[in-house]
Amino acid sequence: MSNKRSTLQSKPSEHASRKVSKAKRVLRVLFTIVCLLLVFALVCTALSFSNASKAEIKPEQDLLENAVVSVTNGEVSGDGFTGTAGTAYTAELSAPAVLNTVVLREDGANCRGFSIEALVDGAYTQIYAQDDKIGEYRYCAFPEVETTALRITVQGADAPFTIEDVEAFSSERKAAEDFRVTTYITAATAYDLEGLRTQAGSFDVITDVILFGAVRFAADGTLYYPDLDLGDGTTANGETVFQTALQNLREVIGDRDVRIHCNFIGPDAPDGTASENAANAKCDQHNLAFGDNRDTLIAALLEFTAANDFDGIYFDYEYPRRLKDWFTFSRFLSALKEEINGQYQLGAAVPVWKNLWEIFLSRSVDTVEVMGYDAFDAEDGHHASFARTASGVIGDYLSLGYSADKMDLGMPFFSRPIDGGEYWYTYSGDARQLGKNQNVAEGLLQGCPETEEENTPDRYYNGWQMVYDKTAYAIDVGLGGVMVWHYGCDLPYEDELSLFGAMAQAIEDRTVQA
Repeated sequence: MSNKRSTLQSKPSEHASRKVSKAKRVLRVLFTIVCLLLVFALVCTALSFSNASKAEIKPEQDLLENAVVSVTNGEVSGDGFTGTAGTAYTAELSAPAVLNTVVLREDGANCRGFSIEALVDGAYTQIYAQDDKIGEYRYCAFPEVETTALRITVQGADAPFTIEDVEAFSSERKAAEDFRVTTYITAATAYDLEGLRTQAGSFDVITDVILFGAVRFAADGTLYYPDLDLGDGTTANGETVFQTALQNLREVIGDRDVRIHCNFIGPDAPDGTASENAANAKCDQHNLAFGDNRDTLIAALLEFTAANDFDGIYFDYEYPRRLKDWFTFSRFLSALKEEINGQYQLGAAVPVWKNLWEIFLSRSVDTVEVMGYDAFDAEDGHHASFARTASGVIGDYLSLGYSADKMDLGMPFFSRPIDGGEYWYTYSGDARQLGKNQNVAEGLLQGCPETEEENTPDRYYNGWQMVYDKTAYAIDVGLGGVMVWHYGCDLPYEDELSLFGAMAQAIEDRTVQA
């Protein structure tokens, strides 16, 4: 009887187990459906924003609205003009006006060099020039000028062009005290005290430094100091490099009000990983640190940051590829932010290629460093052009829910070859060739071994005027600031071609100083 009773009693248990199992399956299906609906909604929202939104400045008054327009060697076309190389567009204003911005929109990208002149005291004076394309959105910024007429001349064009729209206006000055100028400084650069000193004047405009490459975290959540390759076959001890770099930074910054943050780089893919699997394997290593070993990593970060008196904790994680990678990273940042409890700034660098899952990060960090570089225009290979990595990418991130004042627009102080090759050339080596108005460098770059051959490709920079334009745009669109990769690529601050100098000039021209 006991055996029979035991058998009978087991049947309801099996039945209940089947019901529980079925219930779990139903819940999983419902959860999947909800997730898919959420993804669909987010995709639709993101697409609707991206289709409608470039982060373009909408002036309160277009000063050309009632202008008398004429075109030499071309034709008036709607709110713009058509023509070929040598075409000049002239707009006589209805009354004298003060302006500091001209916006041009081209259908295509056939223009290859243009200038803007203002009629001042009866004579035309050049106020802007770029030996470059115009493209779909070109923000041309310059110091305020009072004028009664503008003349835009297209010096070069690959083919007949169409400028769809021309606007001129004066942007409203913004408060300067909260505008950030953030620069990454590599461990190798900071380790070289004399090199730091040659550019020390840049700290007059820099507000935030992110020390990069001095500390790393492992998959188990622990921190370590990577040794530094000195380039002569020797290495320097990692902890010594870190301590020296931090001491050098503080010495060169002096009593300036500059915040110093530390960027923590994560683990690479395990040795021996096949190249086609490396990206996912790298994500898996990060997921271990950010997920399974989250508490260990957070404790290590907070202890390290306090011990070295840093102002903030930053991450440069370019490799999240899958939903689980973004989700794990976001949950980690949220947990870290809670533990920080307002003691430190928390920031993360994000790429220019739009990814829906980046919306997870928007509420987890205080500052978002938008990496406006390493992206090319498809038609000509230009690296970090204005429309591609300024108005376009900022529009994308705003559409994902990011606050403008949380974002810093990243700019490269380096170039990439127009053939897309994996070379990164420093601005200082080509600055004299570029001058203030050019972005494409040609021929050999002395002192750079990769470019001392006859087949050196042309390379595209963000030159002095482009950096001025992007800084002015960041101020005008209401961003929190600008970011630079990286400090060691610039000329000394006192040089007239210094890119930090271009930023400082734009800030002076566009803001109200305290």
